[in-house]
Amino acid sequence: MDKAIEDGVDIISMSLGGDTPPYQEDPIAIGSFGAMEKGVLVSLAAGNGGFEENTVSNVAPWMTTVGASTIDRAFPADLVLEDGTVLTGTSLIFKGKALSNTTYIPLFYGFKEKNYCEPGSLKKSQVSGKIVVCDVGLGVFQGVVVKEAGGVGVVSLNTPEEDEGLMAEPYMIPGLQITLSSREKLLNNINSTKNAGATMVFHGTKLGYKPAPVVAFFSSRGPNPLSNYVLKPDVIAPGADPDWSPAMIKSALMTTAYTHDHDGNPILDEKDLKETNVWGLGAGHVDPEKALDPGLVYDLTVEDYLGFLCASNYSTKDIKKISVRSVNCSLSKIENPWDLNYPAISVAFADASESLKSEVLVTRTVTHVSDVASATYKVSITSPNDVTVTVDPETLVFKEKGEKQSYKVKIQADKKMLFENKSKKNDFDLGRLVWTDGKHQVTSLIVLV
Repeated sequence: MDKAIEDGVDIISMSLGGDTPPYQEDPIAIGSFGAMEKGVLVSLAAGNGGFEENTVSNVAPWMTTVGASTIDRAFPADLVLEDGTVLTGTSLIFKGKALSNTTYIPLFYGFKEKNYCEPGSLKKSQVSGKIVVCDVGLGVFQGVVVKEAGGVGVVSLNTPEEDEGLMAEPYMIPGLQITLSSREKLLNNINSTKNAGATMVFHGTKLGYKPAPVVAFFSSRGPNPLSNYVLKPDVIAPGADPDWSPAMIKSALMTTAYTHDHDGNPILDEKDLKETNVWGLGAGHVDPEKALDPGLVYDLTVEDYLGFLCASNYSTKDIKKISVRSVNCSLSKIENPWDLNYPAISVAFADASESLKSEVLVTRTVTHVSDVASATYKVSITSPNDVTVTVDPETLVFKEKGEKQSYKVKIQADKKMLFENKSKKNDFDLGRLVWTDGKHQVTSLIVLV
């Protein structure tokens, strides 16, 4: 990363990650801090940890953390059973001769190591000339194992972990992956039918697939395990302003992101095709065109991030490991971690001390970046459940491009009622704060953890 900065890059995109160590022990967090300081945006994958919460990686606030989503393009393929049942799955195009649409080929499903089609687990005497059914595991390599054992096709079955999510693979032989619900139908057919057979039909690329986009089943989820006050992932996603800081770019992506699919319905989770939540979606799905003209942005400096680390009780020794500098936390202007000028507001009432008395005051500063010199923005609020949110002032007037204006957000809650109701629903509540001038809508999520 240091070499990339030395070479003068503008953006570093890294699709890698792992566990979530403290920032001072995380080489990616340390490297990206140096990149941010030099004006380089660092975009990182949220991870492939799947449906469970608290699996997101790359969570430092100076990173842009991107979850995985689908687009409206699919690669459907059908497994057609001998009784006429059609189980639709997915497959990338393979090189070779397709199976006959009219001839049904015997199915084989093994046990123990055989059901994962691991190398050396299949015998030619058992699978030669058959379609081998495997539990999802080795992906494209299952096709290699089946081919070497003499099989002519492979079907990968989802387990409860993948549920209804599908991953198109370029199998070396005719092959496809089917969902958990289709798995049950197939296994019932194999177990109840003597010499069960099937064939495959491949449909190539299908455009306009619905619903789209959805949060990919494998995309890692929040909340942020290190900093409750920083929403992660920032956005989900599949260079017009070179002077913008990395924080301004991230802000533009987050505040213009959308949360409804192409048909106007809430974005779903691919795993179970139910409405996703903020831990999977972040601020929403990126909208590149709108991000080019966000109206207002939330900017951050190196000093802001250092103040955030101080307010988050990182020691000066640990902060030096991250930032490669000595820091005097007594001089920091940020008293609370939730005051970091982030494009989303995340408040952990569960961590709130008695002195807060169920009330949190958050300060944010926006910068006017529209080409129109003067603009007036008015605020609208959708409060989270069991919470009262007020903003002061309710109107921001800008007279020139680049001008900054600050506002305060007061969040008041009956903590007893809040936690009683949350225990019956989710472990969070969600609201929105939107600044609009009639053209732009600058949206910030309000998340109560």
